[in-house]
Amino acid sequence: MILLLAFLTYYFAAMYQYPTLMLMAAAELIFGAVSFILPWYFAKRFAVGFAKKNATGIVGSPISCLISASYGGRLPMAIFYVTVRSNYIGEKPDKRKLYGSCDNGHSDAEFTVDPFYCGIIELRLTKVRIYDYLSLVGLSRKLDDKMTLAVFPKDIAMRFEYAPSDGGLDELDRSYTINRPGDDHDEIRQIREYRPGDPSRYIHWNVSAKSDELWIKEYERESELVIHILADMNGFDSLSAMAASGYYTMLYALAKGLLDCSAEVYIHYYDEENKTVIKCAVSDGDGIREVLHRLYIIGHTAIAPDLRANIPDGAKYFLIDTAGRLVLDGEIIDQYILQTAEILIEQAEYKLV
Repeated sequence: MILLLAFLTYYFAAMYQYPTLMLMAAAELIFGAVSFILPWYFAKRFAVGFAKKNATGIVGSPISCLISASYGGRLPMAIFYVTVRSNYIGEKPDKRKLYGSCDNGHSDAEFTVDPFYCGIIELRLTKVRIYDYLSLVGLSRKLDDKMTLAVFPKDIAMRFEYAPSDGGLDELDRSYTINRPGDDHDEIRQIREYRPGDPSRYIHWNVSAKSDELWIKEYERESELVIHILADMNGFDSLSAMAASGYYTMLYALAKGLLDCSAEVYIHYYDEENKTVIKCAVSDGDGIREVLHRLYIIGHTAIAPDLRANIPDGAKYFLIDTAGRLVLDGEIIDQYILQTAEILIEQAEYKLV
């Protein structure tokens, strides 16, 4: 457009022989050349990307994300925009543009993502466009920077009424003193080799660094209530996004409710990639979320084996399947509509016998 304006100015200047218009045409040509050069100059000295590559959030609560830009040129930089694409894995991405500037050499652009259900949200910077001072000329450059958001259920727990074997207590809110893995970091029972499913926070980094292998700290466990949770995910790939989110919510709430009863809790699931059943000990909400994160990633398309074959004979267990059934020791005690699992969990109460 600038070149067209300069050409027209020169044309009329030559036609009517106006020296002033000749000077104006020359100035427009110089201005146009500078406008084309500036975005290239800025782009050579400009970098932009996500400030963090990974973040976590809770369903229904906006997640704050930060894009960091830096500029090392001597000339003040004009405005730019970046194109951000976001989507849950397997879904069509949404696109947005974020504008910014780097007058002082560094700037941050903050935006939020609204997570509607559990799972992994992928964010990708695909393009940056840098302008001259008047935003008349821009230079585009492709980007390939990624960020992932792990979205977890709200911190809710199923309610259980449990009396220990001595029969002296029957109140739901009575607490029992036990040592679960990670509760007492002064009483390490043993150090053993890492097994798939072990929480990363129990890794003994000093020993691992010396041996070039991962080793796990195992703590004393003293609980009369040991419960196994079997995450039966056969048919999971046919669930809608909201139903899948309800399944994860059920799993989290069940494990959290049992931990509130001072139980020693293990979650079992089938790892399709390694074709094996994984057993994870969980002792708090972070541990449950760590298991959920693994489930988000591994995918569920094959038919898994019967998870009950991997628990000790006579052990107490819960099973959750993709039909929303809650099974205790082989008996169906409830069935949830997965899309509304969160509401139903808040209304339910169960007995542990």
